[in-house]
Amino acid sequence: MFEGCSKLTYLDLSNFDTFNVKNIRGIFRGCANLQFLNITKCKRAEEMLEGINRTKCNIILGSNFPNYIY
Repeated sequence: MFEGCSKLTYLDLSNFDTFNVKNIRGIFRGCANLQFLNITKCKRAEEMLEGINRTKCNIILGSNFPNYIY
């Protein structure tokens, strides 16, 4: 969906419904300039995060993911 969007810097998906999505793995792969990502209500967030430069991007996750702090 967002794969390869190299100019994308800010994305708020806090109301993004991923409940019925079958494959969400790596949808941000290639988003090299992403600096902010809010996925607080997304299901399977750990799969979504594959391919993100986590040292460059501030990621906000919901309370369902206590082991993920970025």
